[in-house]
Amino acid sequence: MYNKIMIEFREAKSREEWDDFVDKACGHGLQTWGWGEVKSKHGWEAERILFEKGGEVIGGAQVLRRKLPVFGAMLYVPRGPVVRDEGDRREVLMALAEWAAKYRGKAVSMMVEPDWTMNSDFEDDYEKSLFEGWRRSKNRILLAETMVVDLRQDLEDLLARMPKNRRQDVRRYLKSGLRLERVERVDCRDKPGNDEGGMQGGEREMDYRDKPGNDDCLLANDGGKGVWGDGEGDFEGALKIYKEIATRAKFNLHTDSYYRDIWKEMGEHGWLGVVKNEDGEVIAFQWALLAGKNGFALFAGVGEEGRRRRINAGVKFECMGILKEMGVERYDFNGLLNEGINDYKRAFGGEDVTLCGAWELPLSKKYPVYGKVLPAGKKLTQVIEKLRRS
Repeated sequence: MYNKIMIEFREAKSREEWDDFVDKACGHGLQTWGWGEVKSKHGWEAERILFEKGGEVIGGAQVLRRKLPVFGAMLYVPRGPVVRDEGDRREVLMALAEWAAKYRGKAVSMMVEPDWTMNSDFEDDYEKSLFEGWRRSKNRILLAETMVVDLRQDLEDLLARMPKNRRQDVRRYLKSGLRLERVERVDCRDKPGNDEGGMQGGEREMDYRDKPGNDDCLLANDGGKGVWGDGEGDFEGALKIYKEIATRAKFNLHTDSYYRDIWKEMGEHGWLGVVKNEDGEVIAFQWALLAGKNGFALFAGVGEEGRRRRINAGVKFECMGILKEMGVERYDFNGLLNEGINDYKRAFGGEDVTLCGAWELPLSKKYPVYGKVLPAGKKLTQVIEKLRRS
């Protein structure tokens, strides 16, 4: 379909086509096909739209849609749209707005939170021109302020610039013999030469350096639905730590199935690693999303034993090294939230970055009411959760 600015838009034909575009455009892990599959299992529906000009794809957006009482639905583009060239941002946003017209009256609004760094130009005419027809939103979902580490630099140089106590913790961890190991999920239907979908195998160790399809894994029969590797217990260990942290820090969690679906659906765009003690118990984990040369720190945690042994900084540093080996150049630490967390993240030597924030495109006459109701609804939910935990 063509619009007035001669941009053609269409749905992506396959997971391969979509992820190939996101990777080559150095998009964001939240725009990969797998993330849309995760959200589709938890109350959302996903559409992947590609925008073409002159027969070439110049941008794309994975649009999540969630039904709402009274207001119909909301559309959301996490860390998107994605563009191949910065110069195409305005046209892609205009084309996305025109694509969204099919939901006019059926959805209340569409929100985008692009992975685009704000600079001085955004404060004046360029911002107004870029987001013409959109409204800056206070109802953000992701944090616009974050910290990004450039992994193209030598990690020893990065370590040398860290505060003394941070360097000491990292070096102590690296000498401890503890290591961050990737937690693999292996589907036997993808194994060469296996036509059954229900395979039993022997016990071997899988290292994070192993390439997809390597036979070094522990397999167990799953009735033909796919096979969980030896990492099942490690995944549960990481989730246990995350639950302990949530209880201590008093923040809300999704259901267990949500985290399991992330592990299952993200494929090569997800990286979950754990550290185990001498008895094989998980004491820390790092979980990142990947897309092209971009990495995104999704979740992380250190258990009580890991805290006593002061391994937190060392585990994070090792994770950065692993991602660097995998080709990641830009590692987003996923938001600056409060003073304590900010100081911890900044000690890794990254750069404070402000993204362009949340923008909404009104699609319904109910939008003014929705803009007032949504913040109140969020506050009510927070109060209910606090009462539930007390």
